[in-house]
Amino acid sequence: MPIPKKEKDKENNTKDNNSKEEHSKKNNNSNKDEKRNKDIKKDSDKEKESQPNKEEIYDFKEENWQDHEAIDTEEIEGEKKQTKISLGIYRKIAFSFIIATLVLFSFIIYLYLVKVTIHIVPDTEKVNTNIIVDVIDSEKFTKLKDEKSIFGVVKEFEVTHSKTYESTGKKLINDEIVGKVEIFNKYGKNQPLVATTRLLTADNKLFRIKNTVNIPAGKSIEVEIYTDNPSKEMAISPTRLTIPGLWSGLQDKIFAKNNKPFIYQENAKRFILKADIMNAKEDLKAEIIKKAESEVGAMYANFDKFIYKIKEDSIEETIKVKPLDEFETFNITMKAKVSIVAFNNAPVEDLAQTKIQNELERGEKLIEIYDNSLEHHLDNYDINEGIATINSFFSGNIAYNSDGTLFEKEKILGLTKRQLEEYLEGLASVKSYRIEFKPKFIERVPNVIDRINIIVK
Repeated sequence: MPIPKKEKDKENNTKDNNSKEEHSKKNNNSNKDEKRNKDIKKDSDKEKESQPNKEEIYDFKEENWQDHEAIDTEEIEGEKKQTKISLGIYRKIAFSFIIATLVLFSFIIYLYLVKVTIHIVPDTEKVNTNIIVDVIDSEKFTKLKDEKSIFGVVKEFEVTHSKTYESTGKKLINDEIVGKVEIFNKYGKNQPLVATTRLLTADNKLFRIKNTVNIPAGKSIEVEIYTDNPSKEMAISPTRLTIPGLWSGLQDKIFAKNNKPFIYQENAKRFILKADIMNAKEDLKAEIIKKAESEVGAMYANFDKFIYKIKEDSIEETIKVKPLDEFETFNITMKAKVSIVAFNNAPVEDLAQTKIQNELERGEKLIEIYDNSLEHHLDNYDINEGIATINSFFSGNIAYNSDGTLFEKEKILGLTKRQLEEYLEGLASVKSYRIEFKPKFIERVPNVIDRINIIVK
């Protein structure tokens, strides 16, 4: 029975579809196989890359397999050598690190253990200065002008005084040597000597006796002497004199001695020099001041300091002689106005101390002000107003205190003990010192300022 066309077409379509499915499956399987082969090949290639030497070796004959084993041994020995080199480098690094650590540790110990302490006794220094002070009369003022003024007395008095002075001018009439000698006769006979008999010293100074004498045997006689050339050099001390007019055999038996020095004297007429009058005036001014001190000073006994000054244009003099007048003495009378400024010393000392304290540098201190060093000079004054200005000069002792800086620490960094001693001895401000090193065996100043300690006593 014939198959109908539709069914036949259907059957053919089914076969075609089946055939397509089978062909698709075959293609899929083929693709899978190819993919698998590619993966296998990749793995193989990776193994070849990781073990290239082995494949090369496997291509050789069996007799070359020993070379392969030798190559492996060389690689092992190379690795061992590399290991040894690496260990050596590590040892050097470790050793260097240890040394660096020790050096750092030693430096830290040096910083914290090594130090020097210098004990210093400073020397005092004398300073001179002055201060200007106004003295105001307490009878005319009830309060001070300012902080540099003090109460006192500003007055004026008239003083008269006379005194006799000696003239010093001399007109020489003559000069002479005055003295006596004792003449000894140790010869067996009397020895007469006429006036003007010569007497000679060992250094050839010649004298003569004034009178004729006869010296008994075994005796001595004293007689006056003179010289032809009187001078101060002829006023000799006690010595022995020979008599050159005698026979030389007698000169050691008959001789003279002066038991007292000869005297040189001048016979002159005195007259007044111009300098005598000038000196007398200056002396008389001082006498007037002394008189003012005794007469007026007693009126202000409540004050301990006085300044007196003569008003020069008020001086009146009475002198009845003139230069070259031949008088041994002369008299002068002087009258003058004397200004008196009286005050107490204590307030001036306080002002002086304050001034020095203000002028001290950092680290300095005032030890004392010398009381006897205060000198007061009257600069100017106004009697009518009752004010006087004095200039007071004084001295004091200063020294460095514990906060003082005698020198910069930077200047002694790294010095040895001897160098440090020489440096300290060269400082005028250092009276004495004592050095302490810690530890004691390191006698060198640290190079770190903080490890230097200076103690000023």
